[in-house]
Order: sequence, then structure tokens, then C-alpha cells
Amino acid sequence: MPHEVALIVDDDPDLTFLLGTALAADGYQVAIARGYLDAFAALESGELQPTVMLVDLLLTDGNGVELCTAARRILGHSVKIVAMSADPNAVAAVPQGDVDLLVVKPLRLDDLLANLRE
Repeated sequence: MPHEVALIVDDDPDLTFLLGTALAADGYQVAIARGYLDAFAALESGELQPTVMLVDLLLTDGNGVELCTAARRILGHSVKIVAMSADPNAVAAVPQGDVDLLVVKPLRLDDLLANLRE
């Protein structure tokens, strides 16, 4: 999987470490944004052009749903967007077309990686 870049957007350092380690072991180059503002700035500037984004919907500094929508607008369908939340209601509120996969936390890493490979 050459040049696959995964952007993890989550304010939970333990989860970002776990996801980052698993994705790196699966061959991804991993970038981490601790919140909405960092992720949006990196996408808007073109500094980051991930092929996969894992976005927590309930970020402390912004709305993860809005970030998914912005990422889709900026990157089009060149990025696979995974929306994640411990709140099933937040996951259900994501507009269709803005994400490729909805995941309720706690997530199963094996299932997530298998879905990313599809």
C-alpha cells in the first residue's frame, strides 16, 4: 500500500496512540491532529492530503461532523473518511455521502483495518 496516509483526528491521546500504532503496522504513514482546528488548518492549506481520515465526532474544539463535511469538500472522494464516536446518536447524525464508514466506539481494530483495506 504505497503512499497511504492516515490522518487521525481525536483528542484522546491513548486512542490516537493505539490507532496510530495499528495503522503504522498496517503500512500507513500516520499523522495525528488533536482536534478540529489543527485538522482543518492542515487540510485547508494542503499541508496534508490523507488517503484515510479517522475523525472523532465529538471533539473538544469543534464539530467532527463539520470536519467530515469540510474534508469531503476539500479532498473529494480521494479520501476514505471514517467517523467515530462513543455516542451512537452522534454517528447516526452524520449526513450520508460525507463519510465512508461509521464506527461506534469502542472499536475493533481488526474490523476497522479490514474495512480500510476494502
